[in-house]
Amino acid sequence: MANFYCRYFKAKSPTVIFGKVSKKTTETANDRGLINKVHVTPKITEKPTFWYQCKNCGICTQSESKPSSAHCSSSTFHNWNRLGNVGNLVYQCKNCKTIIETKSQPSASNCPNSTFHQWSKLAEVGDITFFCQHCKGKIKAKSQPYQSNCPNSTFHSWSKL
Repeated sequence: MANFYCRYFKAKSPTVIFGKVSKKTTETANDRGLINKVHVTPKITEKPTFWYQCKNCGICTQSESKPSSAHCSSSTFHNWNRLGNVGNLVYQCKNCKTIIETKSQPSASNCPNSTFHQWSKLAEVGDITFFCQHCKGKIKAKSQPYQSNCPNSTFHSWSKL
């Protein structure tokens, strides 16, 4: 039925006016050259990017794999700890004041200032810049960040910049 309408209306691809295109109809239309060939580009998959932090010097970096251990400012070599996948949630450690953006709560192990990180979720990443008067933390968030668990005070004192 679809082939009849394709030929009748001189369509270059199967056009269904009434009903559905069946497998048989599609095969027939394809054999007659009525279906345009479509080239599908495969979806490009991005490699995951992670946050890494050195236990010795506290520096953080984003990388697809473990960064080079050379050139640590506090030790002979960096001692990298993978904190988590880069994402859209802002977290801060109460012990070392590190602020990162991950998909979920970062790893608690190997805090440079303590045995474990003590992470607090601050906000969702956005376009508004906020600054804490107490800990000097600066983040970009969608809305006012949470105030609890400031490393330098009981509560953050956020100002919009």
